[in-house]
Amino acid sequence: MTEVLNKFSGLVNSYILYPVKRYDLKGGRLLKLQEKYYAVDMGMRRMALGNQVRDTGRILENIVFLELLRREEAVFVGQADDGEIDFVTEGPQGRKYYQVAESVSQPQTLERELAAFRTIRDNHPKLLITLDDVDPVSHNGIQQVYALDWLMEGFSR
Repeated sequence: MTEVLNKFSGLVNSYILYPVKRYDLKGGRLLKLQEKYYAVDMGMRRMALGNQVRDTGRILENIVFLELLRREEAVFVGQADDGEIDFVTEGPQGRKYYQVAESVSQPQTLERELAAFRTIRDNHPKLLITLDDVDPVSHNGIQQVYALDWLMEGFSR
């Protein structure tokens, strides 16, 4: 276990991975354990894993994380009793919540992604980012957007 932690520490210290702390949504505090890690460079990730791994959803999540680092002041992984919110951010416009999915075209996948938001009892913006090329749609106040449109918003400023 110590060897694995040392390797992760080396990757973080070499700026190959970003560690992301978990934010307790119920208690409103940072958790000290169970950080999540995102690759700094998606090309290096592909070199390490090769072409056999097809995980578009995880790659999209990593890309969204990198963009959130650019746009927001702080990025965390949200931890609730019964699940996880991909990202909780604190920035110039306040707190925001994000879920990232390759596709929510299947009703059960859409329900799973929206269910994560339902545990949050505040009125901060909630955004579901997908690769489904659809016009923005609201699911009872939760905005679903096409990932490429969302990413391009960052260049219009």
